[in-house]
Amino acid sequence: MGNWLEYMGKPLSKIDLKKLSILEDEADFGFEQITPFLSRLQKGNSVLEVGCGPGILLDKIALKYPELNFSGVEPGGEGFRIFIELLESFKKRANVKLLRRGYENLEVGEKFDFIFLVNVFEHLPNWRHFLDFLKFALSPQGTCLILCPNYHFPYEPHFKLPVIINKFVTYHLFSPLIKKFEQENEYVGLWNSLNFVKLREILDHCSKSKLRVKQDQKIISDLLIRLNKDDEFKSRQGVVGIPAVIATKIGLLGLLIKSRFFRDRLPYLKLEISHPSKQKHNSEFLISN
Repeated sequence: MGNWLEYMGKPLSKIDLKKLSILEDEADFGFEQITPFLSRLQKGNSVLEVGCGPGILLDKIALKYPELNFSGVEPGGEGFRIFIELLESFKKRANVKLLRRGYENLEVGEKFDFIFLVNVFEHLPNWRHFLDFLKFALSPQGTCLILCPNYHFPYEPHFKLPVIINKFVTYHLFSPLIKKFEQENEYVGLWNSLNFVKLREILDHCSKSKLRVKQDQKIISDLLIRLNKDDEFKSRQGVVGIPAVIATKIGLLGLLIKSRFFRDRLPYLKLEISHPSKQKHNSEFLISN
């Protein structure tokens, strides 16, 4: 991947440099998670990233898979100025189309063979509408991959705060800390953008909408490996990663994941969503509603 600072043509603030570093780390994480899906696609297949930010991850995968056609949508928004500045400075590639808009404004009838969202689903104003959008935007054999926090787990990872009852109560208990974080990091509006989506709500809506869902619980193991290898990522998780590491070492985490109660409350989700007509693959992670 090229040096993204070269694309800006102007110096960045310390805060923006920190944000850029985090974006690049998240792009590397996303790259590892989505490449197995891209490797199964055919030449000329269409891929869409929803909430592509400045396009760093798209840049990486476009270099590795030049035979595929990539699109990315990024509406921007309050607190995400750097996304738009970097997006507009992106070096265009032949197989990448970047659009400064939301998924709602894509051409009617446009189909994609693979759609993915990395830490974006929890920011969608109407995540149910997006799931309904998939019914029309996915090709018959298409898949959507969603990577996002699960707010059944009582922790808000952006602000590193425990969730007390719900978003409303949590805000009123921790509003000084939330406002301070947003101001210091130039993320004003970040809290308001969070939808506090929960796994069970996703499963229920997909069931009603006739969409097939597969939950890959191995994502928890991948995150634990990342905690042990990536010091910067570990520092961003605060103390929440410590219990998970301990539970893994004593063998407790594996037992907990097998229980339905804990599975619904995994702190992070990796979900594959597709049409029910898509050929089914045997997997211990298949969820039936």
